Amino acid sequence: MQVTASNVGSVIIAAIPEIREDVEEWEELDHLQFMELFLWTKSSVESSNVDNLHRAIRLVDNIFQDCDVAVGNAVTVSFLERVDPEDEIGRQIFDALTPALRKQWHALDEYMLQLIGKSLRGSVARSGGY
Repeated sequence: MQVTASNVGSVIIAAIPEIREDVEEWEELDHLQFMELFLWTKSSVESSNVDNLHRAIRLVDNIFQDCDVAVGNAVTVSFLERVDPEDEIGRQIFDALTPALRKQWHALDEYMLQLIGKSLRGSVARSGGY
């Protein structure tokens, strides 16, 4: 089943029911749903819950492998863009990325370098500021 903006929330909730309330708060706002998923993933790493880290990465990868363009964009800019491999927490998330997600992260990093002259590494990713 292809993941689209109309069903991404239910796909996330089915895989990670712990964030139901946060995902439902942003119904049909897929970028914000992926932001919530990233925050949950980050919190999992901060609490040393490696199983939840891998659950989240598997989910993101499964969605990314079979999604429409809009959801692919949401994965890229609302999840992957927040991963900073130079940050302690970000490094753990980065290391857990599948090859497809890592490839997309590198493509985004290259795009940001061309667009604004800054990498996703370091303060750009941590602050969210460009």
